Amino acid sequence: MPVTLLSRLAPAILLLGLAGCQTNQPAGSQPVTSQAGANQPAATPATPTPMASLVKSRPLTSTEEAQAKAYDDATRMAVMPGIKITNQMRKAGLYFGAQQFSEALSIYNRILTEWGDTNTSTARSELALSWLNKGQLHKAFGQRREEIAAYQELARLYGEDVDPALRRAVTTGQLYTGEAKVAQGERLQGEQTYRQAMERFCRAPIATVPLAVACAKLGNRLGQSLGERKLTDDALAAYDAVIASHGSNSNNDVRQEVTEAHWRKAVLLAEAQRRQEAVDSFARTVEIGSLSGTRQAIAYAAQALANQASMLDSMGQPAQALAIYEQVIGRYDSRTEDAVIFAVARAQVNKGLILLRQKRPAEVLPLCDAALRKAGERQALQMREVSARAGLLRAQALMQLQRYDDAITAFDAVGNRFGNAKENSLRDLAANAMSAKANAIGLRQSRGRVEQSMVELDKQVAAAEAKPEPERSRDIATVLLAKGVVYTLIGMHDEAIAVYQDIATRFGESRDGKLRESVANASYLRAVSFHDKGQSAEAARLVREFVQRYKPEPEPAIQQLVRRAEDWLEKNRQFDTVG
Repeated sequence: MPVTLLSRLAPAILLLGLAGCQTNQPAGSQPVTSQAGANQPAATPATPTPMASLVKSRPLTSTEEAQAKAYDDATRMAVMPGIKITNQMRKAGLYFGAQQFSEALSIYNRILTEWGDTNTSTARSELALSWLNKGQLHKAFGQRREEIAAYQELARLYGEDVDPALRRAVTTGQLYTGEAKVAQGERLQGEQTYRQAMERFCRAPIATVPLAVACAKLGNRLGQSLGERKLTDDALAAYDAVIASHGSNSNNDVRQEVTEAHWRKAVLLAEAQRRQEAVDSFARTVEIGSLSGTRQAIAYAAQALANQASMLDSMGQPAQALAIYEQVIGRYDSRTEDAVIFAVARAQVNKGLILLRQKRPAEVLPLCDAALRKAGERQALQMREVSARAGLLRAQALMQLQRYDDAITAFDAVGNRFGNAKENSLRDLAANAMSAKANAIGLRQSRGRVEQSMVELDKQVAAAEAKPEPERSRDIATVLLAKGVVYTLIGMHDEAIAVYQDIATRFGESRDGKLRESVANASYLRAVSFHDKGQSAEAARLVREFVQRYKPEPEPAIQQLVRRAEDWLEKNRQFDTVG
């Protein structure tokens, strides 16, 4: 069996090899997209920093040095060229594992120079993989032209061979060629490379699983490039072709590629506002990704489940969204992959946002704390954004709980941590925290004034108690109504509802016209207060009861309230299960 950098000797080759070509790590609800026009290739992108300059090499260990010498001895002693190639590839793997890319590249150059004409079956497979690995090492140095030249030579030498291992190597080389061209800004040429390779090597039946994986990758890269050019229908067709060609394959690595196709299709549908289709595609991503079980497929599945919940929330289905966010947290909380950690933390924050809208701040706080622990001190931008959003949400929940001092401290924590960040998104979140802090300071002062106002209003109630009827009841109802309005204005909805209910209980049976107006006002305000605290269905029920009760009343002031109530029902029809 051929010995390769890709599979046995240096797992770190995945940084450059098959996994390295996956620029599709699911980090958020949207992929990175080009700013180029839909019908034009993207402008040449900024040249990325070569990987070789980002990693620090190390000397070989004494064990590795002994192994390298043994491989050289084996090469010297061997007669068969295939054995020589194998041992030199093993030696190259040692240097790659030590991040000594220049030495690894020189070994591959030696292999291809000294034994490149060898024609035995095993040697040809090893030589094909040597061309692949040589190209990937040029990629590590940012040498795109030399990288593409290595893949082209691979195709020239072995492109007509029907051996499955060679066909897989050539197909993978064409995949890498397309990626290199796209990375250079030659997007149309890259797409043409993907199409030509699929036409040439990926017609059914596909002989081996590795070839199926390479063919599925070609389709996904084509769809990705088309999507980045905003050719949504063409990109969707590319992903559908991957799903149709490989969806029945039970191999986990192939399923990973099918999972990616479903994921990218769902993201495009979401961007196109085709929400129900996106929800369905995210669900398929979860299903296929869970069947695959690879780390990358699980990452797609976790992100897809979180995005499915987000889409349902945007479609006015917060209850379903909450249930799915809980699935994300329960199913993936123990996973250690960064992308999955991000999905769980994001689900915790987004679930908290729904609960905050529903005026359930006490349930929000533990979710924020969990998200902050999950993100920790991770330096990836997406994780730092989660930390900032969780901190901001925590402060807002404290505001709803009227714990203004604690809220101010929480806002300060976000500002202090992210206010000097280099990233604009983090600085904006810090600015939002400082703006909200100013509001919290004002509300803290208002709370003190409100407490003083309530003392004064209570004195007015006591004074009214000494008056004769009907002035006594009229004045008490007016003062209580004022208390309820004050509570409503500062967001103390439970207290406001209690005051409005007190008015209805004490004076609801009175036939006095002024009192009936006060009771009607209290009944309407009590109903809409449930909407303000996030219980909109209950609010709609109470508003409809108000209309049914007071519509026959002839008083103009009450009829004006009835019209307001009917307008409210019209604007909030989604919450009214009766009308």
